[in-house]
Amino acid sequence: MRFVFTNDDVGGSNTTQAIEWFERVVEWLNDVGIRATFFWIPKPYMKPGDQNIDWMTAIRRARQQGHDFQLHGLTHDYCLEFGVPQADTRFSPSIAETYRDYWDNHNKWIVEHSVTNLRSKLEEAMSIYERAFGQRPIVFRAPCLGIGQSAYEALWQVGIRYSSSRSINPIATAYVTTRDPMLRR
Repeated sequence: MRFVFTNDDVGGSNTTQAIEWFERVVEWLNDVGIRATFFWIPKPYMKPGDQNIDWMTAIRRARQQGHDFQLHGLTHDYCLEFGVPQADTRFSPSIAETYRDYWDNHNKWIVEHSVTNLRSKLEEAMSIYERAFGQRPIVFRAPCLGIGQSAYEALWQVGIRYSSSRSINPIATAYVTTRDPMLRR
């Protein structure tokens, strides 16, 4: 039986503990013979991730061990960065707040989610990614799985043909966040 393991938000926490946890996950994956795809945030905390020496050292080591890294938004500073998350994720408190902001400021988000704006973000993200990994990303996963039609068009325009921005069971995000037994399937 083959397993697929993916993980979001690599590089998104600027703490030593986050890097240690990442390295433990990589070690466990290696022990059980699973190669992962990690989705890397190229500009967390408004600083290019390729300049974070501690994270890049851990990431390079994981890549040498056969793990893959792909693109996860640009800054991931909000769940609406590339579109609206799937409906079932609304049960998660942070995403519910995001939905309120989307509808309270709908005109702002229409402009923010234009193909032109999203393409600009993707071009910046890809530039940082290319400096970090020496190649272009081939897969994109939107923060909080928030994506829309204009994001797909922008991805196409910059040459990314694969998106992992939808979930078979999006309510799982809310369950993991809240542990509400009503959300467990």
